[in-house]
Amino acid sequence: MQQCRHEVSITYTWTQDSEAPVISTTASSGDLGCNPTVVAPTFTGLDNCEGTFLPTVTTTGPSNTGCAYTQTWLANYTDACNNAAIEQSITYTWTQDTEAPVISTTANSGDLGCNPTVIAPTFTGTDNCEGTFLPTVTTTGPSNTGCAYTQTWLANYTDACNNAAIEQSITYTWTQDTEPPVISTTANSGDLGCNPTVVAPTFTGLDNCEGTFIPTVTTTGPSNTGCAYAQTWLANHTDGCNNAAVEQSSITYTWTQDTEAPGNFHHGEQWRLGL
Repeated sequence: MQQCRHEVSITYTWTQDSEAPVISTTASSGDLGCNPTVVAPTFTGLDNCEGTFLPTVTTTGPSNTGCAYTQTWLANYTDACNNAAIEQSITYTWTQDTEAPVISTTANSGDLGCNPTVIAPTFTGTDNCEGTFLPTVTTTGPSNTGCAYTQTWLANYTDACNNAAIEQSITYTWTQDTEPPVISTTANSGDLGCNPTVVAPTFTGLDNCEGTFIPTVTTTGPSNTGCAYAQTWLANHTDGCNNAAVEQSSITYTWTQDTEAPGNFHHGEQWRLGL
């Protein structure tokens, strides 16, 4: 009896793969500037055996210190043969800032009076991201109309994210005047004769800042010794900057007040006088 033989076959399959997959990205780590729309980077993968694949991308989300933000994305992949790709990492940084800086000053606009020492106002600034800063202060210098002077200072600042502070303005006004006013009169001191109608002299005034003015005229009234009378008028003026006019403008009139006729002598008086 003939015996039959049956062939037995064993087949093994396996993957021969010792090459790590490769993760790629066209993104680059860097700063995105101010208030960006942050779009996650895209990663692609290629494996010698598996072909293309989608890496596993993880992120803990954005973190910040104040206005400075950062976010990192990590891309990983391990193929079926446990070959791990080199981890790829992309980190974006940016500034989140939509708040305008604030400029302050303790100075107040107003009038400084006469002939002041003009000291420019001081401005300070605070920004939610940058902290304290020095504003940019500009002035065109003093301008004037006659003795009236004015000067304005403008303080401005724009932060790194182009948020502009509200402009602060300080204006000083003052009077520049060291020149005394001048008093004049067309009258002249002198003797008015007998029994005059005494008309007070007229004074006029001119000041470099105030223009024409009416001086303050004072008199103590007439005084006399017997029939001899005298009266003096004094004209003065002090301007708004305390410059006093020279009191050279005094006018004195003298006159004789006499309306009584000489007396008649009696005969007895003539005899006693030997007339």
